[in-house]
Amino acid sequence: MGVFFWAFDLNFFCVWRAVLVCVIFALGGCASGRHVLLDTLQAAWPGASENASQGVLSAKLNPTYRYLLVRVNHGTPALMVLGYVDGLPQQPVEVWYSAKSEVLKLQAGRIVGTYGLPLDWRAVHYPAGLPLWAPGAYTRSRDVQPGYQFGLQDALQLQPAPTMPPNARVLGWSDAQAATLTWFVERTVNDAQAGVDQAWYALQGAPGQQRVVYSRQCLDAAYCLELQPWPVQVDAP
Repeated sequence: MGVFFWAFDLNFFCVWRAVLVCVIFALGGCASGRHVLLDTLQAAWPGASENASQGVLSAKLNPTYRYLLVRVNHGTPALMVLGYVDGLPQQPVEVWYSAKSEVLKLQAGRIVGTYGLPLDWRAVHYPAGLPLWAPGAYTRSRDVQPGYQFGLQDALQLQPAPTMPPNARVLGWSDAQAATLTWFVERTVNDAQAGVDQAWYALQGAPGQQRVVYSRQCLDAAYCLELQPWPVQVDAP
C-alpha cells in the first residue's frame, strides 16, 4: 500500500505542481491576492496563522478550479484543490491535493481515502455499495496507517439529525441558512466505539439531487476533518 502511494505521488507530482502554479498566477487579482493563496496552499493543514485564516475566506480564487475548505479539529481553515475525478460517472471519486502533497479522496461527500495525514485511511470500502442518504445500517472496511491495520470492520448506523452538531460552524452560511440543510449523523454500533458520532453530513437539494455542502468526519476520536466545497454556493429557497 505504501509503495503504491509513493509511486502515485511521483507520477502525479509534475502535473500537480503545474496546476498549483496555474492556480497561483491566474487569480486575476493583485499580487497580494496571489501571495495569500500561495501562503494558504503551503499551509494547507494546521499551523497557519489567523491572518492566513482570514486570507482563505476572502481570497479571490480562480473559478477555473474547484476548491475544498478543510479544518482539522475546528482549527484554522485551509484550501485544497481538486486534482482530478476518478472512477465511474455514476460513482465518481474526487481526488483533492494540498501544496504539501496530502491527498483526500471523496465519494459522494464521504472520505474513501487519505494520504500524508498524521492518521490515514488509505482505503475505504463499502461491501454493499455506497450508502444512500436515508436512515439505515451498513458496514465499512478500511485500511489504517500508521500501524498497518488492514480490513478493519465498522458497523454503522445513519440517522437524520434534527439539528446541526454541537460546536459546528458552517463557514459562509448564516445560522438561518444552515438550519435549512438536511442533517445526518453516522454512528458506530460495534466494539468500544459503539454510539460514538463518527460523522455529520449536511445536504442541500431535493431528494435524489442532494449534495453534501458540509461534513465533519472523524478518522478517530481525536482527529476530525470538517470539509466544505468553497466558495459557498447557497441555493435559493
